[in-house]
Amino acid sequence: MSEFFASIKAFIEKGNIILFLLALAAAIFSYQKINQDVLWSVFVFCISYPLFYFCYFLYENYKASERERVENEIKQENEKRQRKIEAENQKQRQKETEARLKTIYASLEPEVQENLIKLYNLPQIEGGYSNARLISFEDYNSYQNVFMTCGSMMYSFGMDSLVSVQHSSRSFIVTINWDFYKIIGEKAKQKKKQKNG
Repeated sequence: MSEFFASIKAFIEKGNIILFLLALAAAIFSYQKINQDVLWSVFVFCISYPLFYFCYFLYENYKASERERVENEIKQENEKRQRKIEAENQKQRQKETEARLKTIYASLEPEVQENLIKLYNLPQIEGGYSNARLISFEDYNSYQNVFMTCGSMMYSFGMDSLVSVQHSSRSFIVTINWDFYKIIGEKAKQKKKQKNG
């Protein structure tokens, strides 16, 4: 008999006590109002408990999915805010880099500035990078001051190479730092306007 009560106790603890009491109340109600048969009451209890448990299960799932939806919304909002902050930081870094490179360009000797603009105005390599140019061996010496000045600037300011030169079989491949290239492009356009205007 003690095993029977132990199994009932385990059943109650495993299930929800409120659901158990609701099913018991339904069984008592059916016994008093519908049919005063113990077997009928046990049948009502056995049907109502799983039914109440199923309803409770659906309610808990709904609550869990609602909680997950809210958590996902909060997570997405936080990610969106983080991306916005990162974009603003990136924009700020870009502005600082641009200001730094404009300052470097302004500090260069007029002859070096002129040669950078000449380098910018050389034809782009077809299908190549827009910030890369080819210089023949004969023309290399005329740009020597650009390469030396930009090389010393790189070490002085602790920056990536402003202008890098690679030796090829027929010529030199000159690659200008992309941000620096844009600034030289602005200066070249300004100079062109001044000549035409």
